[in-house]
Amino acid sequence: LEEVKKVFELVDFQGVSSFVLGGGSNLLVGDEGFEGVVVNLRGLKGIKVVEEGEKTCKLCIMAGTMVNEVIAFGLKHGYSGLEFL
Repeated sequence: LEEVKKVFELVDFQGVSSFVLGGGSNLLVGDEGFEGVVVNLRGLKGIKVVEEGEKTCKLCIMAGTMVNEVIAFGLKHGYSGLEFL
């Protein structure tokens, strides 16, 4: 995460446009392309339980984590509420 922070500091300092890309699915780019820096977060994967109560929990899900990984995590831990995914 520190590296990503440094990239955005540099991009901001240089005044360059940026675009954050997660997994990259459902992405369309015009023929003219994108003039700027594309930051690919696909490598930032992980799921962590931040807070767990009797009926609720909070998860921290990194930007590159695929939806099927989140669903599998929920099933493995007996969580519900991810059905909309």
